[in-house]
Amino acid sequence: MFNYDTKEIIAINDTVLDIDKDSNSEKLGLELVKLADQNIADGNVKGSLMSDIIRL
Repeated sequence: MFNYDTKEIIAINDTVLDIDKDSNSEKLGLELVKLADQNIADGNVKGSLMSDIIRL
């Protein structure tokens, strides 16, 4: 995962994301990668993301 606007990688469990106060949202980017010594094949990708929101 990376910050959609800055393209910086997000360190899981070690990053605090500032929510945009105007839109009350944060854009995240996800990217598929090819693993070493693996062949690319057609198919579908399905996933899920769970987040823990802490309000201070």
